[in-house]
Amino acid sequence: MKKIHLILVALFLVSSSISAQQILTDDKDAKKAKVDSIEVRGKLIDSFTYECVDSVWMELYSLPDTVLVDTFWNARETMMKFGGWEYPMEGFLTKVPVHGKYLIRTTKRGFKPLEHVFDIPHRRYNRKVREWDLDEVKIHKANSYGMDRDLDEITVTATKVKMVMAGDTVVYNADAFQLSEGSMLDELVRQLPGVEIRKGGEIYINGEKVQELLVNGNDFFNGDAKQALENLPAYVVQNIKAYQRESKHAYLDKHHEAMKKKDPWVLDVRLKREYAQGWLGNAEAGGGWDKRWMGRLFAIRYTDHSRITIYANANNINNFARPGSETSWGDYSSPTSEVKTVNAGIDFHVDDKVTKTEFNTSLNGSRSVTDSQTETSSQTFLQGGDVWNRSRSISNAKSGNLSWNGGVDFRKKEMFSHIGANVNYSKGNSSGKSRSATFSQDPLDSSRGASLDSVFAHKPASLADQYAPLYSQRLNEFLTNRTEDLTKADNNNLSAGMQTMLYTVAPWNGEEISLNISENYSYSQSKDYSHYDLRQGDTQDYRNRYTESPGKSNTFSANFSHTLFSFKDILGMSMNYGYSNVYSNNHRDLYRLDSLSNTPWAKAEGGYALGMLPSTRDSLNMVIDRENTYFSETSNQMHNLDFNISGGGEWGYYYVNAGMNFHNDRSEDTRGVDDAGSPKYQDLHRKYALWNVQGNMQLKDFSIGVSYNQNAPSMSQMLDIRDNSNPLYISLGNPDLKNMYSMNYNASYHHNSQEHQSNWYLNASFNHGTGVGSATIYNRETGVYTTQPRNISGNWGTNAGGGFYIPLDKQKRLNFSNNLNASYNRSVDFSSDNPAETFDAIPLSKVHNYGVYEHCNLEYRYETYSASANFDADYSYATSDRPGFSTISTINFTYGISSRLGFKHGYNLDMDLAMHSRRGYDDKTMNDDNLVFNLAISKAFFKNRCLVLKVTGHDILQQLDNVYRSINAQGRTETWYNTQPSYVMATASYRLDMKPKKKKE
Repeated sequence: MKKIHLILVALFLVSSSISAQQILTDDKDAKKAKVDSIEVRGKLIDSFTYECVDSVWMELYSLPDTVLVDTFWNARETMMKFGGWEYPMEGFLTKVPVHGKYLIRTTKRGFKPLEHVFDIPHRRYNRKVREWDLDEVKIHKANSYGMDRDLDEITVTATKVKMVMAGDTVVYNADAFQLSEGSMLDELVRQLPGVEIRKGGEIYINGEKVQELLVNGNDFFNGDAKQALENLPAYVVQNIKAYQRESKHAYLDKHHEAMKKKDPWVLDVRLKREYAQGWLGNAEAGGGWDKRWMGRLFAIRYTDHSRITIYANANNINNFARPGSETSWGDYSSPTSEVKTVNAGIDFHVDDKVTKTEFNTSLNGSRSVTDSQTETSSQTFLQGGDVWNRSRSISNAKSGNLSWNGGVDFRKKEMFSHIGANVNYSKGNSSGKSRSATFSQDPLDSSRGASLDSVFAHKPASLADQYAPLYSQRLNEFLTNRTEDLTKADNNNLSAGMQTMLYTVAPWNGEEISLNISENYSYSQSKDYSHYDLRQGDTQDYRNRYTESPGKSNTFSANFSHTLFSFKDILGMSMNYGYSNVYSNNHRDLYRLDSLSNTPWAKAEGGYALGMLPSTRDSLNMVIDRENTYFSETSNQMHNLDFNISGGGEWGYYYVNAGMNFHNDRSEDTRGVDDAGSPKYQDLHRKYALWNVQGNMQLKDFSIGVSYNQNAPSMSQMLDIRDNSNPLYISLGNPDLKNMYSMNYNASYHHNSQEHQSNWYLNASFNHGTGVGSATIYNRETGVYTTQPRNISGNWGTNAGGGFYIPLDKQKRLNFSNNLNASYNRSVDFSSDNPAETFDAIPLSKVHNYGVYEHCNLEYRYETYSASANFDADYSYATSDRPGFSTISTINFTYGISSRLGFKHGYNLDMDLAMHSRRGYDDKTMNDDNLVFNLAISKAFFKNRCLVLKVTGHDILQQLDNVYRSINAQGRTETWYNTQPSYVMATASYRLDMKPKKKKE
């Protein structure tokens, strides 16, 4: 199999090399018939604001004869061509036939005419000059007296276009989308064609994950999209641009265009010009039934070169979805616990156009209280028959966090540098109670958690009486064990880091050279308390446990990269060398207070309260659990060397990377005791090399890629250890683990049509390889699982999907979108229910998982009215040839409608109605239909509509609950969360705009 992989990679490399050779030959032949030319790039900037000046007419003359060579525009978005693509850049782009002196003349109303002379040498960096970058040229404003005059009144009628294409950049016009008064940025983003906000606030565009959300092209709260989505009002947005953002130092790499398709996707929120300077703020507060409340404050001040942002947010609804935005409420915002949270922050950004220095810093703090309750129904797949488990947990957690980030960039013509630092501190505590029961047969709950209630319904006076008549006789017959655990924990964490980056141009060949150095430190400390009670038949195992777990780590890394050579855009090669050293040490001191026999610490009932400790350290040391107490110290050193080959042309581009990682790892571990009763010491030392290859080829809108990566098991998995700190789950190490590999193939197609205001995308992938699986032996009599990591092969999967967004009428009022994804995963693992069986003899357990996800939306928008119909379906099917396996077939589907109505005098009505249905679940109570109804009524006041009063009803019928499902080769799990985010709330929001007063002429 490995030989086949190597042959496939070799064929890809050879084909890429042949393509590059052919391109070189064709290009050479073609150039013979053409006049040699030099590409000239530059930018005209305002002498006062240092901003790029738009729409400047420019004429280029050769000297000394003053012959006109070219005419062109300086603009904020000049289209740069590379291969078959175009992408926007600021400034101008032109070509001159040969080296020598040239003159540029400019014409722009409101600015003084300018003549700028520059000289292009014949050779630079020991090679012929084919590209020339001018310094930024300053132009000065003229006296505006007499330049303004009134025009006759005209009437313009136009249809607002939602989306335009600027090269590879998609620009969404914010005014083309219908929003209710007081809407935040998240509501606008949800309506963008091809864009979706998934659970947790992650943003995707045409299936590609958006890595950052920018404001006016700059970082916002260190790339935290959630802060902008929830706090930036939608009415100040002019447009939103979706593009792949190149690095800030990309201007130094003259051939970075071939790597552009590997840059991360960003959404760049551009504010309207009237809000580009001055203060902008909004505040909102509200309260509702069931003691629901919220409040927030947001303020931002912009100038041409700086920005300061302040925000504060407090609520106990933990839900930011809004009526009329979508019907899939559970996909993005449905909480899994009751959370009260308070957070605040400040962000400061300065971009000095004169010194070309950019500074950014942010400070954030938060405090939250979380109350959660979960009920889990699980089924473990085993050869001799499945095992069922029911569990319930209740917990309360309090946490606080304070973080600071700061960085400064220095940008020069042939140098870019960055210095950054960050500090984060968090502290928290928690308490909880959990119960669980294991059964050898399906308990067939009549209602959620019914079997668990039955098992714990009676508190026996003695062990012999624990199965009193109050228990279900049916459940008693196949009850394996039951546990109850009271817990308490305190923890705090501190981390800090610093990064230094330097990019410049090598004097020997004019290509980019870079050096990046970073160091990060972290420290953590936790204290855990537990009263654990296990009942197995007539046997009781009570454990009063106290655990201290300090840990710290330090990571140092350095990276050097350099473009070795490049031939125009056709062929380029770069190398990268990296070094990293990761050091960590971790303790776990486990104390068994129940070992203090004949004391209250040893009593399961009537003993000391949870968290009570002996008064002296000597008393603690007497009851330390040496078998499960450990001290571990690890060091991982890595040297990385890789080479990149890239290039492109009119047909597209290609990229190939091959690298080798040299590792030197060491782990020293002390835990347990040897045969002589002394602490058992292990010293594990590994030296090995791993390599990886990846390649990608882009043909217009179509791309294909392949990658091969090797990985090594972690040092902790390779220790010869036995951890039985949890009596029901015993884990072993495996010193014989081998390295692993993974192989991935992918293909995609993306197309955006400005003419038809539509977009399409298709993607497919296939992956396979070897890995480390968890071999499990289950003891049916005691309910104890013993696990050991083992090398495994046979896991593979494939995925294919696509989607589109198309208007159905000429006015673009009726639009239809659809997303379909299908997947297959072959999940393989080891499992057995024979305690006498060795891990080497455990047979493979194979489960075939099929999944289909469908989402479609039909929407109609006209002036202040919009309506949509939605359908979502998520189907899962799992089967196996293993004896006793029951085929699993479940489906979740949602269908509904939503609408938004805007009336005169500032009234708005938002509504959605959706049916959420589930079928095929093991717990019959989960196969249900939930009708979810959401409604919001708002009224805007005053001429500028700065005050908005709103009443929002979320899940008015109280039908929505939270159930999550997972399935793999080991089994399936269905978890229910107690929260129902149902509320009715009245809110008042006020917005404030303070623009600078215009100076009188």
